[in-house]
Amino acid sequence: MVALLASLLGSLATSPAMVTGLTVSPTPAAATMVDLILLLSFAHCFCDFPLQTDKVAVGKCPGTTVVGVPWGYWMAGHCGTHALAVALITGVPLLGAAEFAAHFLIDLLKCRKVFNLATDQTLHLLCKLAWAICAVSIA
Repeated sequence: MVALLASLLGSLATSPAMVTGLTVSPTPAAATMVDLILLLSFAHCFCDFPLQTDKVAVGKCPGTTVVGVPWGYWMAGHCGTHALAVALITGVPLLGAAEFAAHFLIDLLKCRKVFNLATDQTLHLLCKLAWAICAVSIA
């Protein structure tokens, strides 16, 4: 466990802070990764719960028509919200496009009852982890 933390936070064994007992901040790359993961996760929660009304949650599933609007429009609007959040946070529009596609597929499978809400949310958050890794690798 210590080796894993040391590899994530850099070479701490020789850090003067370790000798004096001071708090050690993570390396900039690790801090950026943690910040991105947190921001993407928070944005996901915001887009998937308060911004997704009951009408959207029902309307985005195939076979439903809410207020005369086909399901694909509801799904595209919902996925577009997530895509915009990812693109703005990472600064990489292509990652927003990847989020759109991934979110569409995951929600479509949930609508078809391939898996439940817990699996749906886990897959969405794993995507956010992937986008953070990609964004840090690109930078």
